[in-house]
Amino acid sequence: RLPTGLVMLAGLAHLPVGAEVEVVRDPEHDAHAWWPPDPADWPPAADGPVRRLGVLLAG
Repeated sequence: RLPTGLVMLAGLAHLPVGAEVEVVRDPEHDAHAWWPPDPADWPPAADGPVRRLGVLLAG
């Protein structure tokens, strides 16, 4: 729960190695990017809070 009272929900999907993924966007969502599983390998766009969430989900 955020200080504003908003509750955030994070989704996570695990796919087997070699799985073919077809992502279908809908008008509500922007472009996406697949990041490596290890948050240490994430791009600079992953700021502090995003990276901390990734570490928690990966742990």
